[in-house]
Amino acid sequence: MISNFSSIPVIPVIHLSSGRVVQWNALGRTSRRDPHANPLWLTLTWAERGVHLIHIVDLDAATGRPSTVPALMMGLRSQPVTVRLAGGIHDEMAARNRKAFGIQEIVVSTALHATSTLQKILAVYPASHVLAGLYVRDGQLFIGRDEKPIAAEMLSERMTQFGLRRMVLTSQFPESIALNHNRLLITRLAQRGFEIWVAGSVESDIDVLMLSDHGVAGVLMDRAYPLPQ
Repeated sequence: MISNFSSIPVIPVIHLSSGRVVQWNALGRTSRRDPHANPLWLTLTWAERGVHLIHIVDLDAATGRPSTVPALMMGLRSQPVTVRLAGGIHDEMAARNRKAFGIQEIVVSTALHATSTLQKILAVYPASHVLAGLYVRDGQLFIGRDEKPIAAEMLSERMTQFGLRRMVLTSQFPESIALNHNRLLITRLAQRGFEIWVAGSVESDIDVLMLSDHGVAGVLMDRAYPLPQ
């Protein structure tokens, strides 16, 4: 946890591209050029500060480029930290590859559309270690790059069908996940018994408290909180 102001965990999320850490600012994505750009150094620093769960977004694998996550995991083998990985886990082979390198939890998105693919992924990872990843815009849910939203009820039925009870909801910059219409969506999903993690322009502890009040289990954050010094 990197915030003591809230009762829910605030977990660091690291976005990787070409083996370097990237972040978002008011102009969009930007690559870091300082020591913080080294994902192994950054992850080890968080671990040394007592963080036990780190969320990594593999932007390379998500866009069909070679992933550097296996190399990162080799450097973390002796560390007591759980790594949750999102990005590029489209099929069974990708899931097996990630598990072989020690990834404990995965986030799937486009695989939610394909019954056979999802079944094969769940043969590699138990449902308790798989989270559904969805985008949120204007209080609506989207799978991957879909232009048409998926109804919360339909999503609930599909996740229940496969024994999935956990999800990551991410708003697209610059929209904040903490906006009222998004919080109302979170409440509806939480009332259905889902464990919900959120990300997207969470700017303050006040945002975290509001999200906690609406049933959020945890917050992923890389932009609003300073990196370790």
